[in-house]
Amino acid sequence: MENYRQKEVGEDDPPSDPEEIIITVNSKASQVSQQISKLLQDSLCNQANKEVVISGKGIAMNKAITVVELLKRSWNSHSGILNVSTELDSCKAADLWEPVTADLDRIYVIRNTPRIRLRVWTSTP
Repeated sequence: MENYRQKEVGEDDPPSDPEEIIITVNSKASQVSQQISKLLQDSLCNQANKEVVISGKGIAMNKAITVVELLKRSWNSHSGILNVSTELDSCKAADLWEPVTADLDRIYVIRNTPRIRLRVWTSTP
């Protein structure tokens, strides 16, 4: 691939939920789980059932699962019931590679990247 340069990268992502938290490889799992815990605690104080969507793509899928597991471990049962729903799917990413020399053709690559979406919400017992 030294004879090519990556020209464009496009991802086919569906529109995200307003309460979606996207986990990346650089996200700190403990900090994110604490933020989500505060959001859910506030929703319980307001007597509103709030739903938070945590999503991770590719390598970040493991970290998204870790965030939810940390949240489940730190959640107090007297605060309400913590519910988790899991969706697994994939999203497409397209790459266009331009040749450095004129005698080569363009390469158009479509990749399927795995994605996990974890819906977390609280309900009162």
